[in-house]
Amino acid sequence: MVLSVLARPAQCLRTAISRVTGYCSLAYFSAAQAVSAGSRWAGALLLMAIPVAEIAIGLDVITAVALIAPVWAVLIAIAMTGVYLYRRRRHRKSAE
Repeated sequence: MVLSVLARPAQCLRTAISRVTGYCSLAYFSAAQAVSAGSRWAGALLLMAIPVAEIAIGLDVITAVALIAPVWAVLIAIAMTGVYLYRRRRHRKSAE
């Protein structure tokens, strides 16, 4: 009789532990997928932004920065491309 009284709480405890570990596993998997997707997007942006900036401006400095700090390289490449396009547009307006 004592065992049957303790069986129900023990089963509830096992079920709760199983659910908690399952939820933790799902949370870890979801976080890993989010980080993986983020790194893929950052890599794709890096692959696109750096060559575009080097072609548009002709600086190889961005490649060196990309090896040291990839995020800064992307930001610098985007900023430099924006400055180049702004100056080109402004030059066209003044030529007209």
